[in-house]
Amino acid sequence: MLAKSSSTMNLIKSFNSLNTPVFTCIRKKPRQVLALFTVEINYILEQNIMNKQTAITLEKNMINKQFRLIELLHDERIVGAAPKRVKIFG
Repeated sequence: MLAKSSSTMNLIKSFNSLNTPVFTCIRKKPRQVLALFTVEINYILEQNIMNKQTAITLEKNMINKQFRLIELLHDERIVGAAPKRVKIFG
């Protein structure tokens, strides 16, 4: 499920700081979720790079997780009336 990965935990922490449950945000504000998720990716890439290979591996992993989040946004069992298109911010 979505709440298992460390990147998702960062996402949840960010939403908790806004006092908003993460799944409510995914359901009601899918584009804002993607925007915040992309901010998390960029922050991690900027702050935690040890070398070029680490950067490449991390970026691939985060991109895969981002596409998984898009799949979840399109899954009507999770989000109800899913948007037809989801723009990736960043």
